[in-house]
Amino acid sequence: MDILRRKHLRNRLTKGSKREYYEREYKVYRREEAVESGIQFVDWRKVDRGEWGLTDDGWVAECTKRRFYKKKTNLVFSFGQAWYNPKTGNGKCEYEPHRLTGSYTMVSPKTPWETKKGKKKYKDFVKVYVAQYLQGNVDYKILGQVFGDSQNHEIKARLLLKKGYVKEMIDEELKKVFDEKGITEGTVIEMIQNAHDVAADKKDPSNMLRAAENFVKIFGMDTKKAAPESMDSDFVALESIQSAILLDETPKKLDKPKK
Repeated sequence: MDILRRKHLRNRLTKGSKREYYEREYKVYRREEAVESGIQFVDWRKVDRGEWGLTDDGWVAECTKRRFYKKKTNLVFSFGQAWYNPKTGNGKCEYEPHRLTGSYTMVSPKTPWETKKGKKKYKDFVKVYVAQYLQGNVDYKILGQVFGDSQNHEIKARLLLKKGYVKEMIDEELKKVFDEKGITEGTVIEMIQNAHDVAADKKDPSNMLRAAENFVKIFGMDTKKAAPESMDSDFVALESIQSAILLDETPKKLDKPKK
């Protein structure tokens, strides 16, 4: 048995009203568990609101809404939604895909950010941002206009750029651009190694390091736990390289002037 805790909108939204939510707990049973618990259930296509329906993959869940349309019927369960055609009986209702993603509101088991990633306005927003970012001039007003549905375009753009899924999309787009230019993780490692070599020669590798640090973040290399054992033992962390810039700066003794 699974226990789902979901938030529902308490009030119908009107102009100027605030969203208010309440939390409700739902139970989803395997078929044999429902039988043992004495729960009466029917095929999910025949279920009505407040009753229990059996999904195609053998789970039993509560139906919270049943809505009729011209050609199809929409059923809302505690874990998501399903459609079917009353004339043909065609339709699909499975709990496991929702269980795997933790998405319990829509027909698709995809998470909200996965759904948004596929929409054209998000893709266009990210492409324009990456182009501006690489040119060193981000115009938030233009970004907001590209996205569209907002009067205050600048604020909308800044809010979108804080979203985790938008950041992931930006990283993916940057990697595509760099891949086209032949910049890979191997290139970044080579840059860092070169910076280390420059530091060893007591030169100034700071600009090279800054570029390498940016690429490290973009490729997500700073989140990887360990480097491969085959990597040269001279390869050191960025912090160590930065420290190496200051190596061997002990003041030398001046010879006393001869009298």
